[in-house]
Amino acid sequence: MIYAYYRKISEQNTEKFTRQIYQWAEKHNKQIDEFIWEDFLTQKISFEKRNLSVKLLPKLKNGDLLIVSQLSCLGRSAAELDMLFNKILKEKQIRVVCIPIDLDIDFRNLSPSNESTLEKIAYAAKLQSFLAHEVTASALLSKKAEGVKTGGASNKWKESYQKKSKEQLREEYYRKGRSRNQRYLESKDVVTFLKILQEVFKEACNGEPYDWDWSKINTKGENRNKLLGLMHDYKELDESGTLFAKWDFSDLMSEKLRVRLCSNIQNVRKSIFYQTKRTLTNNNIEQGKNNLPTKKQSEFFVNESKLNQIEDDTRESQRLLADIFDDLHNTNEDENIQNTHFSTIKGIMTTLLSKETWLYDEVESLCKQHGLLTDFVLEQINEYSYSKVEDAVVSEDGNEIFVITDYKKQLI
Repeated sequence: MIYAYYRKISEQNTEKFTRQIYQWAEKHNKQIDEFIWEDFLTQKISFEKRNLSVKLLPKLKNGDLLIVSQLSCLGRSAAELDMLFNKILKEKQIRVVCIPIDLDIDFRNLSPSNESTLEKIAYAAKLQSFLAHEVTASALLSKKAEGVKTGGASNKWKESYQKKSKEQLREEYYRKGRSRNQRYLESKDVVTFLKILQEVFKEACNGEPYDWDWSKINTKGENRNKLLGLMHDYKELDESGTLFAKWDFSDLMSEKLRVRLCSNIQNVRKSIFYQTKRTLTNNNIEQGKNNLPTKKQSEFFVNESKLNQIEDDTRESQRLLADIFDDLHNTNEDENIQNTHFSTIKGIMTTLLSKETWLYDEVESLCKQHGLLTDFVLEQINEYSYSKVEDAVVSEDGNEIFVITDYKKQLI
């Protein structure tokens, strides 16, 4: 099968891309079997939700040919290209052709030049990640040296915030929470995980997830092995390579995996009950029964490190990225600087990441020392965690709070 993939930017560009693809196919005596495209592509759209992952990758099989209009439509960062080329496409053993830069990689028979290109993409991904971190740190320290206060809300945001009523702020806060929670419940990982729970706990999982008997859903005895075994099997069968991508099933008996599985069950359960509760609350609002409590607005935090002189590395990175592809320089330094905000919650999160299990009383005491509510702190930590690793790092289970310490490097 021969597939063509491109990104729709405008009608003019769409005609240009399709014309280039047809010309290449005619020149090489190829017949396009199917066209697949993206209406838009930004870093805010997760990889697993793009048509590339949802429609195209599951169809690709050994020996297929993929023609792309430009390399940047396959990913908006070197890291995404590295994952796509050196993991997913390499495993599928297909041929990839990028017309504008005359790139032709056949994974069934890699030439020395192809292998060199793949190595450059992998190196560029590591270097881009390093430079994004260092450039942000450089800008922060430069501003501090000039006496500029970094972090916190901008004056424009403060003015907008002060103009809103308590009811508007409350509704805005819950609307964002509902939207984020809905995306989580609709993700491929959660949908598949709910299906697995139904297979293992048939008696407890009758009707809708909100009606399930969650007290009988646990990781005791053989339940853990059954759940992890099915998750591993589903991951192996997934042709896109995106299902349970952040789960490591190499050691099914590890304590870390047990803790994470328990945490995942609690996160899914809480999200289902939260979404249902918000739906019921919305109905009450329409009936004039709005009793929602006021909550503080979300905050965002970004890590800071020591400044190193990286001018030579920056020039080398730009040269290397330009040789491989264009339209990938989108590190959003200004956005990182604006969102940087170090507070007490960062210190609490750092403390929690020091071990995997805490008593609820211990965490509550730690939060009280700083005059903060425990639920609010845990919610802010998980919100930051979702922005970084798309997963909750802390979860509450009765008198215990579980922490996924594997995310320590990414979060601190």
